[in-house]
Amino acid sequence: MFLKIIAYALGSGLGYLLAAFLPETPATPYIPLLLSYHIFLLFLIVKARLLSEQKVGLSMSLPMVFISHCACVAGLVGMVVCRHEVPVFRLLQYAVPALAPFEVKWLFEGAKTPRASEPEPESGRMPECSNDEYTEFLNCMRRGERKFQTAGRTVQEEYAAWLKDHRNKLARTKPAEEKVQAPAGSAASAG
Repeated sequence: MFLKIIAYALGSGLGYLLAAFLPETPATPYIPLLLSYHIFLLFLIVKARLLSEQKVGLSMSLPMVFISHCACVAGLVGMVVCRHEVPVFRLLQYAVPALAPFEVKWLFEGAKTPRASEPEPESGRMPECSNDEYTEFLNCMRRGERKFQTAGRTVQEEYAAWLKDHRNKLARTKPAEEKVQAPAGSAASAG
């Protein structure tokens, strides 16, 4: 967190210095804003890539990431264009790098950790099973009951997760069925 604050201050400070020392041209208001924003954005992307405990991935395709980034930049440029009509924008342009964490989170939240309740599939060969189990899995797929289907998972991995869950459910229900049948059998022998 402290490193993020330092990078934010450096990016904003560099933007402020550029605004003070650049010659007056039509592009002068835009350069410091865009440069400070992109410096902080680059820092956040590199930090997410290098220091993250989990794998970082894009949340959409590369062309969509580019278009989304262009939309964010258009919003920033709109803030500079409107600074004459809205005087507060003159001050807010130095706080613009604070929007970079939202863009990084939005564009790079693609790789998520699997849910804790979801059993981990075994990689490698198809798990051994009976024809009944495989037929039941195919019937579940036809009915659209695919709770183990996730992005990037093969049907084989989905089947392994389904089979593990199916067998766990069967193991839990068998003792319950035996308890229900045991009292009925003992009552018949007593009568």
